Amino acid sequence: MTNAFVSVGEGAASVRGAAGKYGIPEATLHDRVRGYVNPEVVKSGKRPLLNQEEELHLVEHLKVMTASGYGYSRAEVVDMASTYTAVLERIYNVDEKGLKQNHSPPSIVTSLEAAAKTPAVVSGKGSTVTVTGCGNALGNQIPPYSVFPGKRMRPELLKDCTSGADGTVTESGWSNTEVFLYYLEHHFAKFVQGRDSNNKILILYDGHKSHISLPLIDWAKEHKIILFTLRAHTSHVLQPLDLGCFGPFERIYNNECHKFMRSNACTGIDRFSVCDLACKAYGKALSTHNLRSSFKKSGIHPFDPLAVDQFIPAKVLKRVALRTRLTFDVPDLQEMTSSPSTSTFFKSREEAVGQVNKVTKRRRTISRVV
Repeated sequence: MTNAFVSVGEGAASVRGAAGKYGIPEATLHDRVRGYVNPEVVKSGKRPLLNQEEELHLVEHLKVMTASGYGYSRAEVVDMASTYTAVLERIYNVDEKGLKQNHSPPSIVTSLEAAAKTPAVVSGKGSTVTVTGCGNALGNQIPPYSVFPGKRMRPELLKDCTSGADGTVTESGWSNTEVFLYYLEHHFAKFVQGRDSNNKILILYDGHKSHISLPLIDWAKEHKIILFTLRAHTSHVLQPLDLGCFGPFERIYNNECHKFMRSNACTGIDRFSVCDLACKAYGKALSTHNLRSSFKKSGIHPFDPLAVDQFIPAKVLKRVALRTRLTFDVPDLQEMTSSPSTSTFFKSREEAVGQVNKVTKRRRTISRVV
């Protein structure tokens, strides 16, 4: 197969000639040349649960154990691989993403003279719809759950959405404690994999106040679900969906909106069209490859403490540091606790913080932009 594919790629033979020369079905070689099938795939069927890196990790473990005098039988290796994949499908990340009706138009190809004169085709000022996304370390996604602005849920809001997608309404269009609890109880629990009485499920999410409530904790304990809240100002380096999924999600959504506006410039994008466009982008952005890469980049799976070699503070912390620029010479802890001036030490620091000059934000004017 490889020789036939290379000969066709180099132009040494046609598809029919290479198929006859190497004894390969012409349709099989044609699909690989056209790009319908990966040339490295040698058998049909479902994709393997473990990728090459995970298989290599398992093989190295088998070699180490064999060298130590503890070899595994074939049945034990199958059970080990099954357990390995079962662990991956029980690690989930949940996060929200806000989508606007007045999307950001993509860049266009034009001359420098016409760039400033070309108008962008977008909808008018619209509301924000929150999409709650979820996926696990194995690469499986949970269907999207949308939160629309309004007071009464209408079936038309979910028109043309993908199978399994659902939603609700709030006055602001943002999620809250009740919505998040309902999402986990009725939507997440319906599609989650690897859930049984013996194995627990791990859910990772940021520490927004809507994610922390006593009823939610009681429900999680009852259903053997571990809720793990990421530390403040670390979601930009530790939350998988923020690292590798929501960026493509927003870009694909803007492209889908741009295509929609080309065909529906008179009507524009209303709240009844957002779910359809969001579902198309959601399925592509939260793909198996993106989810696995996101968990790998965050160091969650495969577990890698060095994935984040040095902690980079969030942009908010950087701005605060630039504004304050406070440097203190902190004395030795034992000396500070034994000194009678401990209270004055903290009082002086509080006064120094209060004396920081506030930086006024300059307004953007036409002269400054030009």
